[in-house]
Amino acid sequence: MKLPPGCCRLQTLGAALGVCITISFMVQLLGGPFHRSRSPGPCQPRTHLVFLKTHKTGGSSVVNLLHRFGEAGGLRFALPHRYQFGYPNSFRAERVKGYRPGGPPFDIICHHMRFNLSEVQKVMPNDSFYFSIVRDPGTLGESAFSYYRAVAPAFRRAPSLAAFLASPHRFYRPEARGNHYARNLQWFDFGLPLPRTPGEAAAAAAALERLEGVPPPRHPPGHPA
Repeated sequence: MKLPPGCCRLQTLGAALGVCITISFMVQLLGGPFHRSRSPGPCQPRTHLVFLKTHKTGGSSVVNLLHRFGEAGGLRFALPHRYQFGYPNSFRAERVKGYRPGGPPFDIICHHMRFNLSEVQKVMPNDSFYFSIVRDPGTLGESAFSYYRAVAPAFRRAPSLAAFLASPHRFYRPEARGNHYARNLQWFDFGLPLPRTPGEAAAAAAALERLEGVPPPRHPPGHPA
């Protein structure tokens, strides 16, 4: 089908705009004659990295990059003895392959865990850079309901996500294997305690931002935190 001339011009302009945006992004990313650095000196790579890989947030792509970066630089990875450092239990230093108290720290840790700052600090240097990925809880909940429905009995028993959200206690049983995926996944992965008030939620998030210790999780029986 022959397109009208005006449509062809719009396609050409769209393609040109896409090329310009791509070039601009790469210049910003890699640096160039128009890139201004806020620091007076050259950028130095950080080699002590703590990446909390949260579920259903695209963390696997970051882990892939960290593996390539670490292997190229001969860095030492903190790896689990078995699956995901014992997740969904809180992270413990003893779950790291090769860890021994007083031994040399690792350079990078980047696999799934339930975050526990005091234990992470036992295996990582004091100057480590901590980062993670967070996602809108609504879209994350939709994604988790679809992805983990086969392994989370609470999701499997619910006829739909709307039904689960309307009455989670009808479907959620805390003792059922796999039901940790039916919790607030990001809050759970960050190892934060179940808040009783909005103020407690804000305080826990603020403590995490400062990388201060937070109280151990408290989950009332049957509550899908």
